[in-house]
Amino acid sequence: MKELLCWPDDMATIEWPTVVLIKGSFEGVLTYLADSFRRECETGQTVLKEFPCSTALDEIHRYQGEPDLNVLAPSLGNDGETLLWTSDAGDQNVLLTRLSWRLNMASVGMRKCSDWSSPNAASALMVMGTQGKNERFVRVMRDESGRLDFYCSGPVQAFESEEHYRNRFKKERMNSKVVDEYWRKLGVDLERETSEWTGRPGIVFFRRRRSLWA
Repeated sequence: MKELLCWPDDMATIEWPTVVLIKGSFEGVLTYLADSFRRECETGQTVLKEFPCSTALDEIHRYQGEPDLNVLAPSLGNDGETLLWTSDAGDQNVLLTRLSWRLNMASVGMRKCSDWSSPNAASALMVMGTQGKNERFVRVMRDESGRLDFYCSGPVQAFESEEHYRNRFKKERMNSKVVDEYWRKLGVDLERETSEWTGRPGIVFFRRRRSLWA
């Protein structure tokens, strides 16, 4: 990853592990986000920048050795909805839960595994309804013994293909092809979403390294 990231030009160069489609307007999500992070932004813990902008890589807090980055933008394929790209799905579950409770915004998120040999290998589908309800969860991850474990709960969604989950090889049940297929069925072209920015707003937000806090 480059030492200086330029937004939105560098969006397409980053391998985002998790993408979330939020069932709410970009303006609504941004207003809530700015209000929620107001205090953290004032103390320098969190940075929130509107496109176009740039970010120094050494300013960003790292999670499991990787820069902890997040980007929000209106979806091109789903009018009135918002896309979140994030490197830390666990941390952003808090934000998605708050949007679900306070603004009645449901969401669909998917994590794509790029290296199944990693001890942290994981791929998942997460569907959250309104009122903070977790409606669907499908996950393949490496457990403490080093083996891949498959788990699913909740009703099957219209865009899912259950035959994938019957594959004898667990890593094939939620591999990159399956994730891409599901996004297409949801009307999200990830390549287009990360590369077309003419006249389209967006923001990048992240936690700063602790040594840089005010």
